[in-house]
Amino acid sequence: MIDVATTWQQVCAALAGGDYDAAFSILEAAMQEARKPERARLALYLGSVHALYGDSALAEIGAALREARTLDPAVRADPLHLALIAELDARTHGPDATAPAQAVRDAADPLARFHAMCALALAEKPQEALDLHLPIADLPVHLRWRLRSWEADAHEQLGQTTEAVNLYAEAAHHAEGLNRAVMLQEQAALLLQEGQSEAANAALNQARPLYPAHPPQDDLEELSLNLATGTTCAPRLS
Repeated sequence: MIDVATTWQQVCAALAGGDYDAAFSILEAAMQEARKPERARLALYLGSVHALYGDSALAEIGAALREARTLDPAVRADPLHLALIAELDARTHGPDATAPAQAVRDAADPLARFHAMCALALAEKPQEALDLHLPIADLPVHLRWRLRSWEADAHEQLGQTTEAVNLYAEAAHHAEGLNRAVMLQEQAALLLQEGQSEAANAALNQARPLYPAHPPQDDLEELSLNLATGTTCAPRLS
């Protein structure tokens, strides 16, 4: 008999270590053994993991949600399902998407609230995203740096650069490897826009060794050139 909560903990542990293949394998193995209601919940978790890949996984997110509904129609009312639907809609339609209902934003499930925040940020509703209550300690490790990154993006949309810089720094603190490098690069880009070339250079110097042996250096090189020339229109790595 499959215990869904234990399975999700195992998935989160794999994701915290950056082992996405293991996370998918754990979910797929559990879904083969679980009963329909449990499989439906696992399908929602599968949708959450696919959502980490962003716009490149729209089809996979949609398929996971359809499977969940097929296995258990009652899942349509689940806050996590509704939050993932809202995120999928926002990724597809941007500001024209239907925002998640207040009940979803206030859901007891922090994973649902996280995806509701993503939906609001993607739909260009940054203040509503920031108004959503989501303590970082409520989230599994693999989502903590992402939470700070989404919050930084929301502050950036609002033109609150100082807050965004600080949140990207915190995101980098919670991330590892390439993810940490990307957060440092985002921070450096904003610092450069603010004319803080010394701080931007320090962030870039932290980011460089975190890239793989043959990294895509274009953004890093352009940022470095901007530092050297005093240009303030730094690129953003999405």
